[in-house]
Amino acid sequence: MNTSQQNRLSVAIVTHNKAPVLKKCLNSLTGITDDIVVVDAYSTDETATLCQQDNINFIQRQWHGYADAKNFAAAQAKYDWVLSLDSDEALSEKLRNAILELKAKQPLGFYKINRLNNYCGKWIKHGDWYPDKVLRLFNRHEAKWVGDYVHESLHLNSPQKINTLPGHCFHYTIDNIKQHLAKMNRYSDLAAQGLFDRGKKYSFMVQLAKTGFTFFRTYLLRLGFLDGYEGLCIAKIASLTVFLRYAKLRELEQKAKNE
Repeated sequence: MNTSQQNRLSVAIVTHNKAPVLKKCLNSLTGITDDIVVVDAYSTDETATLCQQDNINFIQRQWHGYADAKNFAAAQAKYDWVLSLDSDEALSEKLRNAILELKAKQPLGFYKINRLNNYCGKWIKHGDWYPDKVLRLFNRHEAKWVGDYVHESLHLNSPQKINTLPGHCFHYTIDNIKQHLAKMNRYSDLAAQGLFDRGKKYSFMVQLAKTGFTFFRTYLLRLGFLDGYEGLCIAKIASLTVFLRYAKLRELEQKAKNE
C-alpha cells in the first residue's frame, strides 16, 4: 500500500497477563501498521513469547496506572499518529477497513471508535456499556492521557475536530462472574483510595443514593434489562462496586483516625 509519511500509523498497546486476547488484538492489526508498541507490566503468561515479532517493540516496565502506561507507550511509537488499544480489544473487519481507507485517501485525524463489549460470551448492546465511544486515534503531540487510579481519558491540548470510525472494536472484557467480582473488588479498592487521597469524606447518604441510582441508570434508564440475565448481572455488580467504594473509603478514614 502506498501511504504518505503523514499517514504512517503506530499502534500502542498496554497489557498484563492477557495473552489469549492479546493474540486476537495483534491478529486484527495485520496490514494497518508497520509499528506496534506493546508495554507489558511483567506478565507471567505467554505474552513475551507472543510479542517476539519483527514489527513489535516489546517493553516491560512497572505498572503505575493506565494513563501513565498509555502515555509511555505512545512516546515509544515511531510515528506521531497513534491508535491506542488495550490488550483485550480487537478491531472488527469493518473498523480495520475504515482505518485502511483513511490512511490511503486522506490525512489522519482524531477519531473515536465504537467499542462492543463482550460479557461472559454475550455482546452487550444496552446499559452503561453501549454505545461505548472512545477516542483512540490521535496525534501524540496534541493529546495526553490523564486519569486517576481507575479511569483514564485522552485530554486534547487544543480543540480538534473529532469523527467516529465505522465498525466496532471488540472488547473481551469479562469471561465469567468470578472474574467480574475480582475486578469489582480491585477497582473499588483503587477508587476508594483515590477518593481518600483527594480528601473526599464518607457520607452514608451519598453512598445510598449513588448505589441506588447506578442500578436504576444501568438497568432501567439505559435499558440494560434488554440484555437479559447478563444485563442484570452488570447492573447489580456496578451498583455493588459503588457501594463498596464508599464502604472502603469509610474504612480508610477510620484507619487514619486510629493511627
